[in-house]
Amino acid sequence: MVETEFMNYIAAMPYGDVRKANLLLLIEKAKSYEESGYTGLYNFIRYISELKRASYGFWRSESYK
Repeated sequence: MVETEFMNYIAAMPYGDVRKANLLLLIEKAKSYEESGYTGLYNFIRYISELKRASYGFWRSESYK
């Protein structure tokens, strides 16, 4: 992300602070998923779906509230 300046691009968009916070949260969840030992995109999508189902408020970034 740092090498491509993608975060700056996201931050410059409408509601950029919310978009950036959500992207950072997604990155955090991806790291957590990777550390759990699971692999594959399909399983990652299931992992995210379970997180959302289990605790909707936890998934939302603080910037959105």
